[in-house]
Amino acid sequence: MKKTKLNIGCGRDIRADFINCDCVFSDRVDKVFDLNIYPYPFKDNQFEEIACYSVLEHLESPERVIEEMWRISRPNAKVIIVVPHFSCWQAWGDLTHRRPFNSTSLFSFSNKKSHRDSSSLINTHKEKFNVDSRILFGRIKKFFLFERIFNVNNYLKGFYERHLAYIFPAENILFELETIK
Repeated sequence: MKKTKLNIGCGRDIRADFINCDCVFSDRVDKVFDLNIYPYPFKDNQFEEIACYSVLEHLESPERVIEEMWRISRPNAKVIIVVPHFSCWQAWGDLTHRRPFNSTSLFSFSNKKSHRDSSSLINTHKEKFNVDSRILFGRIKKFFLFERIFNVNNYLKGFYERHLAYIFPAENILFELETIK
């Protein structure tokens, strides 16, 4: 049976029913290639689901990676991306991280407005995904209420990121994308 799910930059996170790919060889990795070289060795419209956990922040051009994910995903495919939130100490403390992310970092691939003034959001890409984001506060139970409150809508996410993020830091951002083709 042909696998229709892809785990990009899997590292040790090997998933059953996925093609697990990474830039480092391992006997459990299905496909080894440099994620900074395009195009990826997959056909157009091949995958119904793509997972990319804690990878995008390490790559030279996250924009190109997102474009590749769009190319290799089927219409209405599910793409899950997790990156460190800019307020997380790991976002800045890991020298292999090339850039931080906020809750609107991938909105340029959708028709969503940023929590900033909409005139400051320059949409340089054709609408390729429906994008939703969720700020994750990690395992700290006292921040559980924050997660529920600030993820209600984009305005509250923006309020948190502008005024509270460095006081009550988040851990990650979960982006859920649905391919538009």
